[in-house]
Amino acid sequence: MTHPHHGIDFLTNTITGNPGNMTFIWKHVDWYTIICSLMLQYENVYADLSYIIHNSEIQPLLKVTLQNEELKGKVLFGSDFYVVRNHKSEKSIYAQSIDNLTEDEFDQIARINPRVFLENKVHGRSLYNSGSL
Repeated sequence: MTHPHHGIDFLTNTITGNPGNMTFIWKHVDWYTIICSLMLQYENVYADLSYIIHNSEIQPLLKVTLQNEELKGKVLFGSDFYVVRNHKSEKSIYAQSIDNLTEDEFDQIARINPRVFLENKVHGRSLYNSGSL
């Protein structure tokens, strides 16, 4: 991502000043940049690791993401165990994650961020504190 504090300008072509071309962006920009741009630009957009967490090649990208102060609070640990169990067990995914992340990084995505997400006031109340979850 060439603009790690803002990401892609979806609405304006910064070169021409004309409206952005979403079709071009969707075809020619990688998924990581699109997702990070959305998280940077919209307060209530989070991303979970779910399906990609089983892939050990994603770990360096995850570490870089967690170094970005604007992004690290919006990444949620997940496993989609019913999908990834064909690749690795949930226990293996957990073990791989704690091997590749510091304790603080794992706490951030598995404990801190989910709590902040669940306490989000968008719904008019805290789901986490209401006893609903």
